[in-house]
Amino acid sequence: MGNVARVRLRHGLLRRRLRRVPPVRPGGGPGRAAEAGWLEDAIVATLLVLVVGFVALGATAVDPAQLQPVAPQGWGAVVATTGTVYVTFVGFSVIATAAAEIEHPARNLPLSMTVAVLVPTVLYALVMIVSTGVLPAEELQGSNVPVADVAQVFAGGIGALAMVVGAVLATVSSANASILGAGRVSYAMGRDRTLADWLSRLHDRFETPYRAILLTGVAILALVAAGVAIDVLAEVASFLFLLTYGMVHVAVIRLRGREDYNPEFAIPDPLYPAVPVVGLLATVAIMTQMTPIVVVGGLAVVAASVGWYFVVVRK
Repeated sequence: MGNVARVRLRHGLLRRRLRRVPPVRPGGGPGRAAEAGWLEDAIVATLLVLVVGFVALGATAVDPAQLQPVAPQGWGAVVATTGTVYVTFVGFSVIATAAAEIEHPARNLPLSMTVAVLVPTVLYALVMIVSTGVLPAEELQGSNVPVADVAQVFAGGIGALAMVVGAVLATVSSANASILGAGRVSYAMGRDRTLADWLSRLHDRFETPYRAILLTGVAILALVAAGVAIDVLAEVASFLFLLTYGMVHVAVIRLRGREDYNPEFAIPDPLYPAVPVVGLLATVAIMTQMTPIVVVGGLAVVAASVGWYFVVVRK
C-alpha cells in the first residue's frame, strides 16, 4: 500500500473528533446535548492545539524523499485501506442524531456536518504527511503509538508525552460522542417500537435517555471483555456505514423525484445528481475491496436485523 495508506490511521489523534454540536435550546428535546458538548468542546480545543503543533513542528523534520512513491502498490491498495479507516471519519453522523436539540437545524446541521468532514480530512492528511516524512512507513506500522514516536524525533520526550496525552483525550472524546449518538439512536428506536419500549424512558431529573445510554455502555464493555478483534470490528462497522450511506444516496435520488418533497435543505442543483451518484459509486467501490470475512460479518448483521424486523417488529 502507499506510504500514507500503509500507516494505521486508527492510531491517529483525530478519530471523529471534530463533530461539535451547535448551540442547544435549554431543555429542548431529550438528552440536552449541551451537557455533553462542553466536554467535547474542551477536548477538541486541546486536540487542535496538539495536532497543529505536531504538524507545524514536524514539518521542519520531514524528508521529502520518504514521501515517494505515494502509492507503490497502486491506488487499488489505497481504496482497500479506505475500508479499514473509513469508520474514523463517520463522526459527522453523530450530529444528526441530536437534530431535535439543535437550533436552526436547516442551517446548522449541513454546516456542522460539512465542517466535521472537511477539517479532520485536511488534518489527517497533514498528520500522515508529517508522520511518513519523518519515519519510514515500515517503522510506523510496527508501533503502537506512531505519532508519539514521530514526535520523539523532533520534539523529544515532551513531544512524545504530549501525543500520548492527546491519544487518551481522543479516546475519551470518541467514547463521549459515540455513546451520545448511539444512546439517542437506541432511544428513538425504542420510542418507535423497533426496539423495546423500555429504552425510550427519560431520566426524571436530567431528561436523558439513560437506559439507552446504559445499554450502549454495557454493549461496549461486553465487546471489550469478549476480546473481539478491534481491526475486524472496525472494518465490519465501516462496511455497515458504507452500506447505510449507499442507501442514503439512493434515497436522495428517489426523494428528489417526488413532487411533495420540499426539505429545508437540499443539495444545490449544480451538484445534483452528481453528488449522490458519485457517492454511491464510491461506496460500492470501497465495499468490493473489503475482505470476505468483513463482508460476511456485515451481511450477517444485516440479515439478523432484517429477521428481527419481520419476526419481532412487524408483529
